[in-house]
Amino acid sequence: MSKQKKAPDYLRFVHTLLQPIGSKTTVTVQPYTVAAGKSFQPEGNVLTDKDKIQLVTLTTGLTAEEVSQMTTPDFNTVFWKSHAFYIKTGYELAGETRDLKDKFITLFFKNKERVSLQLPSIQQMLDASHYSDAHAHTIFMIEQITDLDASEIDAMLQPDFLSLNEAVNDFLSKTADFYQ
Repeated sequence: MSKQKKAPDYLRFVHTLLQPIGSKTTVTVQPYTVAAGKSFQPEGNVLTDKDKIQLVTLTTGLTAEEVSQMTTPDFNTVFWKSHAFYIKTGYELAGETRDLKDKFITLFFKNKERVSLQLPSIQQMLDASHYSDAHAHTIFMIEQITDLDASEIDAMLQPDFLSLNEAVNDFLSKTADFYQ
């Protein structure tokens, strides 16, 4: 009899509700895809209550009505787990440190797949400047420095996307001596 390998804890979070929502006694929080996240565009650095509810629906699959029936302690727990998937890289969630000089990124939410990175050229940077939307700009740059296409990036989970975004920002801001 073979044992099934348990998924790492950082891939999802299961919360047992203090008070059931209908027949639901647990809520599973997991990261959303880049494509699904396009609908979540909060304004500013502080999430409103509406933003928080939208983030919880995005990461749990609950409806806004179901979220409104949660107890405040349940909501707070689920929101903070959801928030981690919104702002943390795959490296942070996995408890790993990325060597900024590495020319690859590990996608922790895609079976630890490694994606090779190439240093961007000035021409690629100029081409990216045509995108006024920061999200579209980032996707374009990730396409330029990896072998990933837009559909693969859209299917990627948010924490892995944030890891790639961080690498793009490093490449665009560091000097050559950093990589030598």
